[in-house]
Amino acid sequence: MSFNPQAMRENSFESGNMLGFRQYSLNNEVRFDSNIRATPELLSLWTELKLAKSKLQTSAKISSLMAGFAMVAMIEIQYNVENTPIVLLVAFCIVTTILIFSHLISLAISSSILPTLDTISETYVPEIIYHSPHRKLNFFIQMSWFISNLWGNFLMVILVTLVLWIKFARYETTNVTHSIDNVIAPIIGTSIVIPILILLIIVSFYIYATMHKHKLSTQRNDIKELEGQVKSLKITAHQLGSI
Repeated sequence: MSFNPQAMRENSFESGNMLGFRQYSLNNEVRFDSNIRATPELLSLWTELKLAKSKLQTSAKISSLMAGFAMVAMIEIQYNVENTPIVLLVAFCIVTTILIFSHLISLAISSSILPTLDTISETYVPEIIYHSPHRKLNFFIQMSWFISNLWGNFLMVILVTLVLWIKFARYETTNVTHSIDNVIAPIIGTSIVIPILILLIIVSFYIYATMHKHKLSTQRNDIKELEGQVKSLKITAHQLGSI
């Protein structure tokens, strides 16, 4: 006899068995009573709630780390005030400021929403989960995730590149063209950073596209299942009406 988890789940839902929610928990933290019906809608809400909570927790950790790193870089960096081009200093100031405040925004969003989701996820009461604000606040959750993981990483790569040219390039006071020896270090560093930046962008978009495709596929399957149930109900109603 073959074991089919999907069929087992569908049969459990259709037969109306009273199932404990623990059977469908990925981390075995749910402690719902066994007389609570684990409906597909409740499972979907619970999964979305846990995912939103995990995203906010990750965003908060990354944002606090990156904001602190950028702040230290701005304070501790040493450079030659007279010889360093003003363009590099202005660019460094702009990128560092945007990076710090972007992560502060992400951290503020996470700190505001995460306590509510954390409390709801520990109540194990379906009525409270149904009224969870994670769907209404999905835009802010995704924005916090985007800032801390994509936008923040992009700015961090740009910041590292600027530090290479400010810290390791030797600039002369005259207008004579610099020799290659004066800028060999930042050139090598930049040649390493550029492929990493391109790879970061490609991997980020690929992962996002894959997750979006998987989500659409899951939604299509759910719609097909609902359409099948509707057809079955119509057939049953027609048969009962003809009796």
